[in-house]
Amino acid sequence: MGRDTIREYIKALLEEESIEVPNSPEEVVVEKPKRFRKEYPFTGYINFQGMDIDVENIKGSTRKGKDSDGKEWQTYMNAHYGELRKGGTAGTDEDKLDVYIGDNHNSPLVVIVHQQDPETKEFDEDKIVVGFDSEDEALELYNSQYDSPDYYQDHITMSIGELWSWIKDRENKGKKIE
Repeated sequence: MGRDTIREYIKALLEEESIEVPNSPEEVVVEKPKRFRKEYPFTGYINFQGMDIDVENIKGSTRKGKDSDGKEWQTYMNAHYGELRKGGTAGTDEDKLDVYIGDNHNSPLVVIVHQQDPETKEFDEDKIVVGFDSEDEALELYNSQYDSPDYYQDHITMSIGELWSWIKDRENKGKKIE
């Protein structure tokens, strides 16, 4: 995407109060982005039960990238995907914690997927999955986002309150969620 195209896109986003999301339920509202970055620009913002999430890909979009070998990949997004903005939210990879957001804004369920490197089977990073009615639904969404089951290592469940406590504890910054 060229520099002028990105500027036009950001300008269009700033002129809107919220972004139209196809088939988006009323419970989850995607607002215009509140932060900007050049690489992988944010496409929106969601406040999920008090958690500020900068959205990289809205549900129904296509996420694209290159793997470590330079091979291009893409995946259709079955849920909103972004990162937690505040608190001790750096994951083991030192990036913000990644979050998939389902349709149920009121769900207290949080599923933390411990993702692994598919080749070495070593723990890679955590993926937080919120907004789903059951553990099975959350795991089904996670697995639908990858072309191989080898990224999944294991998972834990917790409540939103437990996740909030973990996030607010600065001692957890950079650690695996357990």
